[in-house]
Amino acid sequence: DVGGFRCLKINSSKFKRLNLKNHRLPHDISDRSLEIYAPYLEHLEISGDLGDLQCRLVDVSSLVNAKVTFYISCIKHIRHEREEFISVDDYSCHDYHQSFSVLARDYLQKLSCATELTIGSWFTEVPCMLQFNGLLVPELKCKYLTLELCIENFDLNGVAGLLGALPHVETLNIYLTENLLDNYFCDFEENNTDLQSWISSIVFPNLKNITIVNSILVCLNRQKRKQGFRRLVKLSQLLLKNATILKKFLVISKSRMCKNCKKCLTNCWCNFFSGLFDKLFLSRYPTNANFIFKDQVFRD
Repeated sequence: DVGGFRCLKINSSKFKRLNLKNHRLPHDISDRSLEIYAPYLEHLEISGDLGDLQCRLVDVSSLVNAKVTFYISCIKHIRHEREEFISVDDYSCHDYHQSFSVLARDYLQKLSCATELTIGSWFTEVPCMLQFNGLLVPELKCKYLTLELCIENFDLNGVAGLLGALPHVETLNIYLTENLLDNYFCDFEENNTDLQSWISSIVFPNLKNITIVNSILVCLNRQKRKQGFRRLVKLSQLLLKNATILKKFLVISKSRMCKNCKKCLTNCWCNFFSGLFDKLFLSRYPTNANFIFKDQVFRD
């Protein structure tokens, strides 16, 4: 949870684990990048708010487990945060978002040998567009994948496209999280009918176990969260349809109970998630998968 340095070299064969959180550079530094050299590293975690920092993995060839859940701010949010003037041209941030495609593609290459990955919402929007545009996306060896998706703005097509680049995944865990960075100036979103048609044809040949968990314990009765829930339903239906050897589909709904009034503070979560389970169970495609629904109650 520090900032300032732009190069991290670790040549010791005894150094196996690195956790980098909220690494940011001072505003007056023009080179907005950080390079990591750690050829013996086995466990890597990069999380938190990186601002506009491009964190590059130069050599992490021994990685077994990686968690990349960091988020990068839209240029409009960054300029607002710095109290800078936002011009009319700045309100079109498409090019800014596209500039991170190269970075995401490089991450896929560097993480290709890891067998266990945890990936956040920001990372999911890019691989899909790369594949759709005919660019080579490296095939990853990952078998155990966890996605931490912001319920308000995760990219449905991006998640499906990312899974398409991970044909060896056997276990998929999806954790829904709350939006920690409100990019309220940014409305960037890829919307392409041909892209959506292509996404529907992606097959998940080795996927056996799926678990979906709400992990935020907040009320869902906000418009953006409801929209996110509808995307979650579509994603679940796509997985159910195209996971050819699926064995188990587990949905876990968490709710919070007030210790004084004994009432559920997030009852809508339970209602929405039980509804998700019902939709999947009643409209399921030909499959021998075991469907399980669990409701977990936590007390304040």
